[in-house]
Amino acid sequence: MRTRAVAVAVAVLLAACAPGPGRTPAPRAEPAPAPAPVVVPALGTAADDLPAAAVRLVRSDGGEVPVAVRVAATPDARRRGLMGVADLPDGTGMLFRFPELAAHGGFWMRDTLVPLDIAFLAAGEVVAVATMTPCAADPCPITDPGRPYDAALEVPAGWLAARGIGPGTRLVGPE
Repeated sequence: MRTRAVAVAVAVLLAACAPGPGRTPAPRAEPAPAPAPVVVPALGTAADDLPAAAVRLVRSDGGEVPVAVRVAATPDARRRGLMGVADLPDGTGMLFRFPELAAHGGFWMRDTLVPLDIAFLAAGEVVAVATMTPCAADPCPITDPGRPYDAALEVPAGWLAARGIGPGTRLVGPE
């Protein structure tokens, strides 16, 4: 008797959930689309062989600025950086990662052909910004934030200021 009561209860529940006249089934959730691949234009140098990634700069007012980057995370890639790049489009750049330790010192522009903005980051937060100009002959000036950092982002000169990016801005990604 108990088995029959359970079977009746299950049948009633199933009937209540099934669409009937005048009822439409609940829409099925579509799977989330795969993220679009990050497109960083070809730079025409060894930087093209570095991994591409998307990052976002999040200002204190909550505004977000996307940047498509090449990631330089090895000593050799960081040393080459954007040397020889003749054109760096807006919205693109290079993210320098220092995973093994906090970096001290600065960046130089030897054999870099375009002026660049640089944002020095510590624990995902911009701690200093500067604009650097190309240098063809040694010794080249060194741009030093005056404090340790674990990442740096280079983008076209003037790009950071035009988007309100400065100390306190957070870097999210790579994604």
